[in-house]
Amino acid sequence: MFAACTHGLLAKPTGLLLQVPEPTPAWSSSRCANLTARSRISWTFCAVAALSARCRWKSRGARVTRGSVSLAELLGPELAADWPELQAVESEGLSVVAADLLDLDRCLKLVSQVFRVSDSEVESVKKGIAGRLGARRSLVGLDAASPRPLLARPAPKGSDERPDLGLVLCLERRSTQPEDFAGLVDLSLWPDDGRIRAPGAKTKPGVASKPYVLNLCVDPAYRRRGLARKLMGISERLMRDIWGDSEVCLHVEDDQIAANELYERLDYVPVKYTYDKEFPYTKAEAKVLRKVTWRRKMLPAPSPNSPARTGVALPEGQAIPAASALDPYDDFIDPDDDFEDEDEVREDEDEDEEDAPRGFAGFAA
Repeated sequence: MFAACTHGLLAKPTGLLLQVPEPTPAWSSSRCANLTARSRISWTFCAVAALSARCRWKSRGARVTRGSVSLAELLGPELAADWPELQAVESEGLSVVAADLLDLDRCLKLVSQVFRVSDSEVESVKKGIAGRLGARRSLVGLDAASPRPLLARPAPKGSDERPDLGLVLCLERRSTQPEDFAGLVDLSLWPDDGRIRAPGAKTKPGVASKPYVLNLCVDPAYRRRGLARKLMGISERLMRDIWGDSEVCLHVEDDQIAANELYERLDYVPVKYTYDKEFPYTKAEAKVLRKVTWRRKMLPAPSPNSPARTGVALPEGQAIPAASALDPYDDFIDPDDDFEDEDEVREDEDEDEEDAPRGFAGFAA
């Protein structure tokens, strides 16, 4: 059995121990026996070490961590019973969960697969998702012992804060063991000034942050079930009933035909970009925005028994600290210089400039 486990891990002995030059050609039977014993001990040690390393690698590769919490649990039984959107997902054999920092690898795997994230973009995408999952709070020691997703709005309504913290809702198969996510939607706060939330972006000071959708995606194996539409419905319900917001924005690339058709059906209407002389788009931003549609949807009023209407706290009972109270979390790179006037945008349209980093904002699968 031991030989079977190590077969293929060990190369054929080369006999190096027997080819070491000796000062005299004399060989005694006892000397040969000693060398043979040394060779056997050496190869046995290598075999044990190789088998041990292989077992450790297998156990490490098979381990999948789970930090996600059921959305129904975070809402509480009474409130969750009033959300038919959750029952619609459960009928597909899935459950809606709020991802935690421990689920970062599962989130990144799905986003990378659906959006075909290049090697040069992985770290940037991972950093953004980690920030919305609570990496910033963990870095400063908040909830580090037992990180937990929170449904409360990352920053007070009307605030101009730009918190890294957000909320990632995922579709997970109901199983005792954590498996790959079937879908996810990445929610955050961002000013509705037309700029894509991406590394390198900057926003006009004093503009209030509003709900913004990032990274809506569904695993190819789970498509054609309306899961993207259901995820968006749950997200909108949460933003209006829990966060108390009345509108949500997103960006989607023009060549993503299926995604644009989905958002059209969900009443996300295109919004025209406007030129702000006091805070103009950078050259890189303007070049990217020419190929991206900015969309907005007005949400209905909160439900009568929702926390946004009644003011009743959720069962989680935890307050999220204000972004200004936390240490900075470097999630951006230095942007390019601004335009001096609007005409310069048109003049530079055909110039070979470097594109702004991809934002993966609202691209549905």
